[in-house]
Amino acid sequence: MSKAVISDRIIDIFEAAGIQKPELSILSEGFLEEVREMPQKNLAFEALKKLLNDEIRIISKKNIVEAKSFTELLEKTIKRYTNRSIEAAQVIEELIELARKIKDEKNRSKELNMNDDEIAFYDALGVNDSAVKVLGEEILR
Repeated sequence: MSKAVISDRIIDIFEAAGIQKPELSILSEGFLEEVREMPQKNLAFEALKKLLNDEIRIISKKNIVEAKSFTELLEKTIKRYTNRSIEAAQVIEELIELARKIKDEKNRSKELNMNDDEIAFYDALGVNDSAVKVLGEEILR
C-alpha cells in the first residue's frame, strides 16, 4: 500500500499548472494576478506557499526578526486553510497580501536609507520595546 503513493519523479507545480516560473526574488503584480485567476485553486495555493517559503528562507539569511514575523503570518494562514476555517480563494488572497508585504519590506531599507545589515540590527533592537521607549524611533534608527 505504501508503495502505491511513491512518486518516481519530481513534479514542477508551475509546469503542471501551465504557468511560467516566476523569478523568486520578485513577486510581480502580474504573476500574483495570474495566480489569483487560476482555475485550479489548490495549485495556486501550493505555488504561492512554495514561493513565500523560499522568499522567507532568503530573508532569514539576512534578517531573522523579519523572517520570523513572515513565517508566523504564513503558518497562521496555512493552518487556517488546513483547518478549513477559510476557503481556497480566501487563502490565496491572504497569501497574495503576504507576498505584497514581503515586497514592500524589501523597499524599507531604501526608505530608511539603511543597508540590509543595518535594517537587521534595527529590527533586532526594535523587538525590545524598552529600547524604542527609551531612545525613541528616530534615535534608534
